Amino acid sequence: MMGGHREGSRAQVVRFVGAFRLLSSSVLSDLPQLSGLSDIVREVRGGRIPRRDVLAGSVRYQVHGTGSMMIGADGAIVDVDFLADGRPIFDAMRLADFVRSTTPDVPVSRTELLDACRSAVAEGLVGEAGEGWFVVQLP
Repeated sequence: MMGGHREGSRAQVVRFVGAFRLLSSSVLSDLPQLSGLSDIVREVRGGRIPRRDVLAGSVRYQVHGTGSMMIGADGAIVDVDFLADGRPIFDAMRLADFVRSTTPDVPVSRTELLDACRSAVAEGLVGEAGEGWFVVQLP
């Protein structure tokens, strides 16, 4: 049973990365002034776009601190911060929020999700940005 949970946790990391790519692609398509998703923070701070908005396709975004939360039309929550070089990062807490938003009936263990993220680093699916922080590899 334990292995099944771990495999399920790995699948959640894969789903998070896929959702990030899908939602960020939608945001970039609707906000052509952004050359990368991390530019959304600069644009908000400069007053050129609102801190939160609903875009075409019902994708919502909300900029916070050094990051952005995106919410898909299906309610999937993908929340990332950005490193100084613009790479998006997440931790097990943000991954758990994603899991709860997409599969509320699935039990969430941050420890298992953290272990799954570390395994995903070994597989090259995500990078590691520091203790407990993981980088979404951009295509």
